Amino acid sequence: SHEEEESVQDEDSYVELTLEFTDDTSEKTGYVSINGDRNHFDTREISYAIDISDDIVSGNNAVQINPSTTIELRELVVELKED
Repeated sequence: SHEEEESVQDEDSYVELTLEFTDDTSEKTGYVSINGDRNHFDTREISYAIDISDDIVSGNNAVQINPSTTIELRELVVELKED
């Protein structure tokens, strides 16, 4: 909504993208691109979260995941979080 967009612009909240993986033992590396802006990830955890507030635009946004090796993704979540 317009109010949510203003909240992010005013830095009262932020947009978080979370990758939920199927395992917490293997190394998972690669890039998540939001509208062409690349964000590197490197973790052995079950999930990985990044702030994508600076990468998003009003309306539709493109998300691309480019892992270094094959990974199993259980869920991709994008949430508006309060700061």
